[in-house]
Amino acid sequence: MTGLSKSLEPYLETIYELQMQSGSASVTDIAKIRGVRSPSVTYVLQKLSEAGFVHYEPYKSVVLSRKGLKLAEKLEKAHETLRWFFRLIGIDSQIAEADACEIEHIAHPETIEKLTRFADYVKSAGDEAPWIREFQAAISDSK
Repeated sequence: MTGLSKSLEPYLETIYELQMQSGSASVTDIAKIRGVRSPSVTYVLQKLSEAGFVHYEPYKSVVLSRKGLKLAEKLEKAHETLRWFFRLIGIDSQIAEADACEIEHIAHPETIEKLTRFADYVKSAGDEAPWIREFQAAISDSK
C-alpha cells in the first residue's frame, strides 16, 4: 500500500500515536506498545530514518518526518475506514479493530480509496437512511 515494508508500517503508526499524545516517541515506549525489545525498535528506527520517514538519533526521541506523517495519517484513515465498515456490517468491535489492523497493511490502495468514498457517502446519508436500517435489521435477524 505504501512502498514501505509491511512489517515497518505498524511501527510508523505507533510513533504517530505517541507523537499525537506527547509530541514525540521514545524507543522504550515504542518497544512497550509493540511488545518487542528495544534493540528491535532501534533497528526499525534506523530503517525508517534511512527511508526518510522519521527523524531519529540514538538515545533521543523520534518524530515523524513530513513524509512519515503523511503516510501515518493515510494508514490511520485506512484503519478508521475499515473499522467503521466492519462495525457497519455487524462485526464485533474487538474483531473489527483486529481485522482493520491487519487488512490496512495488505489492501490495495484502490480498495481503500473506494471503501473510503463509500464510507463518506454512507455517513453523509446519516444513520436514519432507510436502507441502512433495513440492512442492520437484516443482519441482526441472522444472528
